Amino acid sequence: MGLILAILVMAIASAAVQGQESEGITASEYNVKYFIAYDRVVGDYEAKFSEPVSGKIIYELPYDAKGILMYVDDEEVEPKLVGNRLVIELEENTKFRTEYLSKIEVAGNELVTTVQFPFNAEKISVETSLPSGARLTEPVKEGSSRSVFPKPKHMYTDGQNIDIAWEYSNKEIGEDIPILVKFKIPSNTWIYLLIIGLVLVIAAMGAGILMLSRRAKRNERPRIVVKRVVEKVESGGGYEEHLKEDEQQVVNILKMKEGSCDQG
Repeated sequence: MGLILAILVMAIASAAVQGQESEGITASEYNVKYFIAYDRVVGDYEAKFSEPVSGKIIYELPYDAKGILMYVDDEEVEPKLVGNRLVIELEENTKFRTEYLSKIEVAGNELVTTVQFPFNAEKISVETSLPSGARLTEPVKEGSSRSVFPKPKHMYTDGQNIDIAWEYSNKEIGEDIPILVKFKIPSNTWIYLLIIGLVLVIAAMGAGILMLSRRAKRNERPRIVVKRVVEKVESGGGYEEHLKEDEQQVVNILKMKEGSCDQG
């Protein structure tokens, strides 16, 4: 009970900090995407403003967040982190985007996350892309579904990939949207990925062997030329006019090194 109370207090305090820092900032569009890659997820957050805004926005990232990227007005900037908080400082900007990689948000083939609102937002789009070949644990019907929460606005599939989309409007600072997606990956999908991996390894080994073979042939060529030159030199005078161009080059090199190529 004490732990739950502490978590609630921390959440309220965090929301209060976010509200103080970004008070008065309103995004005309707020697009959130989650790309699931089996045991990892890439979170992608983008906010657009109808006019330039200035202020500080704070995101609470997962504690294991890695590969954090930050863009302001389509220009990459160095992410500013305070613990697991991403601090975004805007100065007359109209757009920002950030992305990160996390394992915490995907566990046991479940995406469990919360869409944060550290600013006001007018039009909100949330999308989740499942791994190739993955399926929901239960189909989404007209009623509620235990595999997706909340009920999505749209679902798309091309037979291999499933995209789930939610749409909202007019959210305020401190609000959030909990997201839950349960999926399963058929066993033959793992076999397919293993086959692809083996093919790539074999292809890499074949390319390496071919490269070594070509290098060996190039190294062997000068030895053959030198052998032919030596044989013609030993056969007697007047040999130079019968030499090929590469053989004449060998003779010139021998003359430079030894002063003569006569064999006695």
